[in-house]
Amino acid sequence: MRVSRDGYTLHAEPNLSVNPANPRNLLGSCMVGDLTNGPQFIATYASFDSGKSWRSNGTLPLPAGTAFADDTTIAFTGAGSGFVCAMATSGLSRNDRGVYVWRTDDGGRTFAAPVAAMAGQFADHPWLAADRTRGPGPDDARGSGHLYAVWVDADHGALAFTRSTDGGLSFDSPRQIQYPSDTGGISSPMLAAGPDGLVCAIYEGALDASALPELSYQIEVVSSSDAGTSFGAPVVLGQEAAALALAGGVAPVSGPAIAAAPHGEAVYAALTTHRPGADHSDIAVAVSFDRARTWSAAVPVTPADQVIYFQPQLAVDESGQVTLSAFALTGGGVDVVLFTSPPGRPRFGPPRRVTSQPFDPAMGTAAGGKHGAWWIGDYQGLAAARGIVHPFWNDTGTGQLQLYTAAVSDDWDQ
Repeated sequence: MRVSRDGYTLHAEPNLSVNPANPRNLLGSCMVGDLTNGPQFIATYASFDSGKSWRSNGTLPLPAGTAFADDTTIAFTGAGSGFVCAMATSGLSRNDRGVYVWRTDDGGRTFAAPVAAMAGQFADHPWLAADRTRGPGPDDARGSGHLYAVWVDADHGALAFTRSTDGGLSFDSPRQIQYPSDTGGISSPMLAAGPDGLVCAIYEGALDASALPELSYQIEVVSSSDAGTSFGAPVVLGQEAAALALAGGVAPVSGPAIAAAPHGEAVYAALTTHRPGADHSDIAVAVSFDRARTWSAAVPVTPADQVIYFQPQLAVDESGQVTLSAFALTGGGVDVVLFTSPPGRPRFGPPRRVTSQPFDPAMGTAAGGKHGAWWIGDYQGLAAARGIVHPFWNDTGTGQLQLYTAAVSDDWDQ
């Protein structure tokens, strides 16, 4: 189903969340713009019937003194408050950026004015997560209702973190939780929140220069068990192919993904692996059953089928079922595919194709520069609730880069 009908011709890096207080309520966001100017603003989209129909809300109001925004994510608390996070900047300096959060209490129909989680310094690729448990109040010591945000700080030299314990009205003073001496550089962080104060950040660490022209990074996870008060030492999960060097200047961008089970102590992580020059890439998945303290080896779950799999995303529903989504590139066309695993140790089945036909990523998309022959963004959206999986992606089937979704049963035969 097509989601975006808002007049913009370029929609990139969509994100999606399900309201745990009303699972029929879905809230999505993405960067919007056109081929001439690229992504400039953040638009939101809401559904109140499990994704059967959607309303476009237009673009969010920019914070005072900013001119454009990008890199958006969405999170709901267990009480049903929704939050959209993005980076916004005046564009006058790399050090004139901020991480902002817009709150909605009606499922995405209206939004409050943006609140700064951080402003006035370098920031890139912010990611928002919310504790979805329902406790006695928003300041519950175990993290119920807390908001957490991470972003790249110090011009990719550190990972910064903040949290809100009052429903997004204010945020703690930002602090760096990983430093240059730990990793040698940080990119593409993602955040997950679990029960009882669990917070996990995954990110690209040190660059492996031997893999050039392909970008290969060490993937690390740093976690907190006390609602972000303190973080432990990073755990290395493996090596990721972050920008695959393929024939014809094609360079699909792919970051890591992480998701925490809403109940219990399981956390899942995914990364893209690729041997330079090969006509196949894999998505590998690692799991932790002790709140991200220790991890299994990252094991490929995609078949050896001469397909380039990239941009993984993970979701875990209330039953503990794990869903992995990915783009699958073959013959110049891209499909969205899903893999599912029952709770516990990953046992993913074969890929299920969601798209009715592959789309041409070179049509109606930004080209050139660091993105190679085409660019469709760095990540896609995925959410799951009550046995229904909702992939949320951008697609050029109309000749423009528009948003699409699907509602997929966990029983493939339905």
